[in-house]
Amino acid sequence: MSHCCPNSNEVRRLQTHDQTFQSTRTEVRVCRMRHIRTLLFAGMNTDQCLMATLQDAHSRDPNTIVLRDACATDSPGYAQQSAEFNCCINWGFLTSCKALATAAGIV
Repeated sequence: MSHCCPNSNEVRRLQTHDQTFQSTRTEVRVCRMRHIRTLLFAGMNTDQCLMATLQDAHSRDPNTIVLRDACATDSPGYAQQSAEFNCCINWGFLTSCKALATAAGIV
């Protein structure tokens, strides 16, 4: 998991609402000002808060990538599977921390 830790110059947001982008426009401005085109998603409640934020972010044009092994939920297993399925079909990409680190040349 250490391969997925953000660098000190990368933007990190602590999500305090069910949809980070809906709760404030700051994130949208930061992304546009810094020319951020890809957002990585990790966190709890994959099928609820994380997917709500991912859908909202995806509708604002950046590429969205969910790091499957950096997400979890306390919902039944099918909820996680459904969220991952919908991510692949509708709202971006699904990968693992290791695959991302390998593609980025970190490992």
